[in-house]
Amino acid sequence: MFGSLEFPVVFLSGYLDVTLTVRAMRVGAIDALQKPVGRDVLLDAVKRAFQRDEGRRARLAEEQSVRARFDSLTPRERDVLAQVVRGEATRSIATGLGSSEKTNPSGNPCEVTGLDVPGTTTRPRPITFTLVTC
Repeated sequence: MFGSLEFPVVFLSGYLDVTLTVRAMRVGAIDALQKPVGRDVLLDAVKRAFQRDEGRRARLAEEQSVRARFDSLTPRERDVLAQVVRGEATRSIATGLGSSEKTNPSGNPCEVTGLDVPGTTTRPRPITFTLVTC
């Protein structure tokens, strides 16, 4: 009956039951209301739907931005990024790439430019990189 929803939905039914409500919510309905429904209740549900969709769109735009920046990295930059994300030390990364800290006077010889990755549940701190070619 339902697929995955790409837009905000407030589910209205004259015969709402638990099974139908659960199915609607599982695929992304913001709310499930039984008719007749009061004007204020419906408007509140619609406002919540738009607010949640705004958040979803912002997350999607951020994901697309990070993906575009990642796609613009060179293979070497991707190698460096993978090592940084694994938690390897800058000195270790530089050594592995045949470089040294003397390559860059800032002391950060192996960082990746233009990539700001927000934190996630598995990696709560954001990652920001600035590339200096090793």
